[in-house]
Amino acid sequence: MAAAALLQEGPATAEQLSQRVSEITDGAFTPPVDKVEFVISLLAARGVATVEDGVATLTEFGEQLLAWRGVNSETVQAFLGQAGKFGDVIKLRKDLFELAGLARTIKFTGNDAQKADLKTAVTTLSAAVAEAKKTLYRTLADN
Repeated sequence: MAAAALLQEGPATAEQLSQRVSEITDGAFTPPVDKVEFVISLLAARGVATVEDGVATLTEFGEQLLAWRGVNSETVQAFLGQAGKFGDVIKLRKDLFELAGLARTIKFTGNDAQKADLKTAVTTLSAAVAEAKKTLYRTLADN
């Protein structure tokens, strides 16, 4: 619904919508253009938007649906603005998830040298995570 609500500001391409989100969140989130294109195609398939020459426009049905749900451009901007404040935490989670995926791949399919590198990386990362946890718990205890 966020993409549809942002279309209330006027027709836009996927690139423009991605840029709007980036601006609203002060750069914390910049959705990939291909993902925004996919969302726009879903909106079009459901009759919420039309797409002509790559430019999406909210339909009357889309306007009514947003109104019925109580969603508008301002509420989405407020939500995205708040979400942007958590961008660093979300990025940390994403990076750790990616790291776990790499480790899993090496564990299952890696050669001996890759597995040795993984063991070193896990040791290093585990020490860094333990130190970060101590720091954060100390910070919470101090407040």
